[in-house]
Amino acid sequence: MKNLRMATALVVVALLLALVPASLAQDQTFGLSVEDKAVLDAANAATASATSAQFNFVANLTATSEGETLTLDLSGTGLFDQNENGEANFQLSLNGSADMGENGQMPLTAEIRVIDSTLYFMVPALLGPQWLSLSPDEVSGLSSDMGFDPAELAAGDMSSLEGAEGFGEMMAALAEVQPEQYISMTRNGDQFTTTIDLVGLISSEAFQSFIRSSVEANADSMDEISEADLDELNEMLAELPAALQDSSLTLDQYVTDGMISRTVLNVALNIDPSAVGEDEPAVSIALTFDISLSGYNQDYTIEVPEDAVSFAEMMSGMSASN
Repeated sequence: MKNLRMATALVVVALLLALVPASLAQDQTFGLSVEDKAVLDAANAATASATSAQFNFVANLTATSEGETLTLDLSGTGLFDQNENGEANFQLSLNGSADMGENGQMPLTAEIRVIDSTLYFMVPALLGPQWLSLSPDEVSGLSSDMGFDPAELAAGDMSSLEGAEGFGEMMAALAEVQPEQYISMTRNGDQFTTTIDLVGLISSEAFQSFIRSSVEANADSMDEISEADLDELNEMLAELPAALQDSSLTLDQYVTDGMISRTVLNVALNIDPSAVGEDEPAVSIALTFDISLSGYNQDYTIEVPEDAVSFAEMMSGMSASN
């Protein structure tokens, strides 16, 4: 049952994070005036169609339980630029650290570039100060092994999941969720704020039906799910709203010159496992992600790293040496 609970938790988080951008494509105004919603929609559309931009961000994740606190702090800079074939080249530099409590600080540094569909990356803490590369064929092979294309999902294209078992039932259940019942929007000058009623959403039958369909569709990747497990799942879903009381999710978007210039996501989850019959301590999780964008539709150059080594060849060499 542990795997079932984990799958359920992942589905809940994924849907909550997906609901905000999905709501922005809806016809409803969510409390905004028609004119204000049109301003936001136009800015989102213009930003999504931009051929290039540069960005910087900071992210913080804090988890607290029984007086112990774990933190993750990241900052990053980067840019994206469409090449002559319409493919997006991408560059990202990451710096940060994770406070693992008694295990101390863990540095988090990475460089990522995507140039003409080839992925280049360097993760000094894990693989040393060496640039590695994955060709388009190797990236496609990884996608094939997973059964879906992560790049397509990140872009909102779910077609690679359409053949998955239970996909139709999942989408039918998701279609019943009415975002306007749980989402509200306000405007303060250039700032547009979206707020989600997490407890109300999780309490809805449409949301819970989607979770059940999603968990059942992924049963093959977990231990076999028995009728008793499904009964326990239904009981847990009924108790889940109480376990997440006082949790919140807000998204602030700032519009400058008709483009999204800044986006701030704040998620606060206050989880009480005792509400779902678990003898575990309460956990508080806070996530903040703050990204600023500028320099839209300008010309940028992303350089191929010198002396990059094929990741597949490196792994093959390591296997041979063992």
